[in-house]
Amino acid sequence: MDSRERLLTAIHNQTPDRLPCQVHGWMNHYLKTYLDGRDQYEAYAYFTGMDWVIYVNPHFIYSDKSRVEWDVQRHYEDTDDQGNRSWKESITTPGGVLTLEGGSNSITEWHTKYILTNEADFELWTQYFPIPDRVDWSPVIAARKRIGSRGIVRGEYFGFGQGSPWQDLCRLYGTENAILA
Repeated sequence: MDSRERLLTAIHNQTPDRLPCQVHGWMNHYLKTYLDGRDQYEAYAYFTGMDWVIYVNPHFIYSDKSRVEWDVQRHYEDTDDQGNRSWKESITTPGGVLTLEGGSNSITEWHTKYILTNEADFELWTQYFPIPDRVDWSPVIAARKRIGSRGIVRGEYFGFGQGSPWQDLCRLYGTENAILA
């Protein structure tokens, strides 16, 4: 059983020849710091015996109207002595402004103020959040051709965060707030 067959067998809740071994997304910091800047393909090639799961998303194409009605501006604040950098995003819509705040460092990024804080924010979100007019699948197709039988391609189709309703809600509203709601 090759890696692609193994992963697809497991995804279909059947029994593969062995337990698949993969990384749930290579972190850029790890690739840069510990794997000499390898990309995800090179990292899998370096660690032989793993079943490749390559994360690639399609390109979403938006109308000019969508881009005008959802204008995102990110402003970076100071960096502290530990390398943490705070940021604020203002999203201007015809109906008002939404804000999002967070921080980042060389390892990851996080939110400190969520974009949805009340029903009015949610109404702006639902009315103006841009929906793609078209989808360009060429990056996904190219990744699939590149890995062949060594694994599968995964990605998220469309959303805010990680491509599922619950995870999107947690990224928009906060996990604790979502649970309490």
